Amino acid sequence: MDVLVELENAKQKGVPLVCIETMDQISLMKSIGLKFKEDYGLVLWDVVNSFSAINNTSRQFIQSLSGDRLEEAISSAENMPERSMMIILNAHRFIQDSMVSTAIMKRRESFKENHRMIICLGSYFDLPRELRNDMIIIIEEAPTDEQLRKNADSLLSAANVVSSTKILDSMVSATRGLSLFNAEQI
Repeated sequence: MDVLVELENAKQKGVPLVCIETMDQISLMKSIGLKFKEDYGLVLWDVVNSFSAINNTSRQFIQSLSGDRLEEAISSAENMPERSMMIILNAHRFIQDSMVSTAIMKRRESFKENHRMIICLGSYFDLPRELRNDMIIIIEEAPTDEQLRKNADSLLSAANVVSSTKILDSMVSATRGLSLFNAEQI
């Protein structure tokens, strides 16, 4: 199942705590922003920039959020309005920290009540025991051969190179298992 469909299903069911394993956090973050547009307040937290607004809805409340350290940011997310979503980049690097896991755990009930969500993005999650029954993990699959073929064909077209089935098959074979962004770099 498509990761955005799974995320939307989780949101509709009121799931407050989600981890998504992905090969390309930046592309997925952008896709989440496009998928949910103005339906929800979407904020991003990363270790370099702290909080940033992803859409216009979140610009209305971004000033009420603070926290250079992730556990502070998660606690501050309590100030987000109903139906808001907080996306955390590289969360896999922080989630084992006891202060971070406790901050996440303490948001479970209040976020469920107000249909808010924390979305942890990372390459792989080994959840601490205290979060294993509270968080769901969604795994983004590698691009399909069809997606890789379409990507390769558009790259060739942009370079004014005539594609053939043999060339496209070769490009798909060479990039299988990579993210679309990585496939474009080869």
